[in-house]
Amino acid sequence: MYASRKRAQAERQPYSSPYSGFDGGCYDAFTGDIFLIEGSSVVRLLHDGTVVPVAGGCPPSGACIDGRGAKAGFASPHHLTSDHKGAVYVADKFRIRKMELPACWRSGGLPRGSRKPAAAPEVTTLHTAESDILGLAYNSVTERLHFITGVSVRTLSLPAQDSASASSGAAAQVVHDIRLDAVSVEVGEVGCGGSDDDESSGDGSDGMGDEQQGDGHLPLSSSSDDDDEDDDEEEGEHDIAGNLLTTGMGLTVDGNGNAYTVLRHGDSYEAVRVLTPEGRLHTVTDRLPTLTAKPHDVLGVLPNGCLALTSGRSLLLLGLGLKPPALSAPAPAGPRQPSLSTDLGALLDRQPDGTADLVVRVEGRRFHVHRGILAARSEYFRTQLAAGFADGSAPEIELHEASADAFAILLRYMYTGAVELPPQEAVPVAELADRLLLPALCLEAQALLLASVDASNVVERVLWADSRGEVFAGLLGQLKAWLLEHHDEVAVQGRDGLKRLAAANPDLMVELYVAPKRSRR
Repeated sequence: MYASRKRAQAERQPYSSPYSGFDGGCYDAFTGDIFLIEGSSVVRLLHDGTVVPVAGGCPPSGACIDGRGAKAGFASPHHLTSDHKGAVYVADKFRIRKMELPACWRSGGLPRGSRKPAAAPEVTTLHTAESDILGLAYNSVTERLHFITGVSVRTLSLPAQDSASASSGAAAQVVHDIRLDAVSVEVGEVGCGGSDDDESSGDGSDGMGDEQQGDGHLPLSSSSDDDDEDDDEEEGEHDIAGNLLTTGMGLTVDGNGNAYTVLRHGDSYEAVRVLTPEGRLHTVTDRLPTLTAKPHDVLGVLPNGCLALTSGRSLLLLGLGLKPPALSAPAPAGPRQPSLSTDLGALLDRQPDGTADLVVRVEGRRFHVHRGILAARSEYFRTQLAAGFADGSAPEIELHEASADAFAILLRYMYTGAVELPPQEAVPVAELADRLLLPALCLEAQALLLASVDASNVVERVLWADSRGEVFAGLLGQLKAWLLEHHDEVAVQGRDGLKRLAAANPDLMVELYVAPKRSRR
């Protein structure tokens, strides 16, 4: 990170914080930047690595003062969350503060030269609780704030962002106030805030990380499908209604509007709990592994559907198959600012519009494309469409042994240079990207595969990567290392995979399990 460059400086200077570090932060899609807490102020990390002050620092230190930019004051800021529409919310001791960002900070909204250097956010106090706020998260589905105070998780409605509401004095109001120590654990699968079309499978899921029946359906039980009596026993054993839970640790929201936190009861009990948009509270799991002496804290929902928790310097990923939150700002008012990627993406979306000069058939689907773009982006198509080859002048070509859904993803990548890659498409996309000579996308798909590995699927992925050749050698090595590091878990959860590994590739089995034991002797 770098400090703001002064006119007399020829080179950028590394940023030196006057404090021990940053305490909390959030990404904001409205600006495309990251906001961080530094002492009693908020700073902004720009896309080029420059750190600039945003708000706070007004003397006296530790005073809660509403105002603009540096004239505002924070008492003890420790949590940030963004609505990605022009507002960043701050948990400031027992208050929720709102930073209204200047319109000229919108990413891509105005040419760079038109930004006003003096622009600063307006800081106001939105809500005051009776005790310190220990978690804060904006819910883009319900357009409300969730926060934790004491043993309660609360939902705060926000006043409408229009002049009529402002003039009428509309205020933020608490619409849900749920005591966490008064709710018993529910063991079983529930649909947490999915669409009306989603249906719970009702088959008694046997652990986190299983394939989901629909967005937001969480496998909550760690018991066996085959023993209903065990399920009943677990429900009784883990009924903690009436026990006083110390507090919630952190807060985050998934793409279906479910809010997650870690609840602690003294030093002996921790449970991940979820609050649905309807205000119902359920327990996801109360079997968190002990990574360090420090308690777990919720970090966020990852693009691969995992819920990320921290414990000291350790990271724990729960494979819940969650829908990631949307991290995109609303389109700015007025004409859209053109760019090459957006224009080419719009060109692809318009097909067929008469401009395409080639049709690619994949699994019966017809994709209308432009030869020049495919040839420029892929060496495979550059060769196939060159003069002298059979496909060089053909109006239609067929791509055999390929997934149509994967090709649709690759096509958008070739047109725009970026793509949202669903975890379930990572394998076919990696294979097809390798075949069509798109190495950057192939590596992106491999990284997604590695990020979503667990004890139940690691053996299958090792076998798959081992069969793919040199391009996947790096992934194979990382998967092998992961398998050996978690071999006890794999022996329990991936037993069937180990049997297939021994039958399909005994040499690899020896390499993984026999050779390391001999070398340790």
